[in-house]
Amino acid sequence: MRELLSAGLGKVLTPEMAADIEMAARRHLAYVEKVGRLADEIVRHPQDDLPVLHHFADGIYGRQIDMPAGTLLIGAPHRLESIVVVSKGKIMIATQDGPVTVSAGETLVCRAGTQNVGFAVEDVRWTNFFPNPGNICEPEALVEMVSFMKADEILGGRNNVQLLMSGKTSAGALK
Repeated sequence: MRELLSAGLGKVLTPEMAADIEMAARRHLAYVEKVGRLADEIVRHPQDDLPVLHHFADGIYGRQIDMPAGTLLIGAPHRLESIVVVSKGKIMIATQDGPVTVSAGETLVCRAGTQNVGFAVEDVRWTNFFPNPGNICEPEALVEMVSFMKADEILGGRNNVQLLMSGKTSAGALK
């Protein structure tokens, strides 16, 4: 949808362009609804503790997670665009255009507003690289800078719904 809107900037809106934009919006809303239903179901099941590693360089924040094969994961909705590097394994990612399989050695762009849903076909190492112009190093502040969630609600957080429902506590809980 972003591409359609960008391509139409400065142009007269034709009925064809309007129809294309409407169809893209409907696909996006249907995808968001499906992700929401999946998230509602997933929180009813036990969650594995998947520690998050944080990497820093000047102006860059890397957030790394390792997922064992068979893991189904819904990430936090992203506030910022990021580069994703899959450096190990194979993962199937749900997109509004259908599933995409990404393997070790591949890189992709995760657009702002995206919420990733992935199934680890093999053991996976997934790293998002976000802009960090303030060189923030506190995990709690970074989570809230890059996503639309609070730090204690996400994987590793004290108030993560799945961990609370399963009665577990997270060894990697943010302090």
